[in-house]
Amino acid sequence: MLKWLFEFRYVILFVLWLIITCVIKGKDWTKKKIYEYMLAAKQMSKEGFLKSGTEQEEWVVNSLYILFMKLKIPFVTKEVIRPIVKKLYNLAMDKMDNGKIDNSFK
Repeated sequence: MLKWLFEFRYVILFVLWLIITCVIKGKDWTKKKIYEYMLAAKQMSKEGFLKSGTEQEEWVVNSLYILFMKLKIPFVTKEVIRPIVKKLYNLAMDKMDNGKIDNSFK
């Protein structure tokens, strides 16, 4: 067993590296998509399609849920997406408040 592990150590390291890279890139891609949908919702609000902040949030959550279902990611539900969207919205508003992330926006 140890001899087999030693012989395939580079393959094993490559697979581990690939998994870690996919997880990190996946998180970055997801954040990027959430911010894109948040900006689209804000634009739709300015155009009069969405009236309130809760409608914007609901539109973002529904759009992301549809996107994840198209990508065949089964374990993502609306209940999982909603707190992530709220957290990233608060981070974006905090950054826009004074240019720093220091919890000054509430």
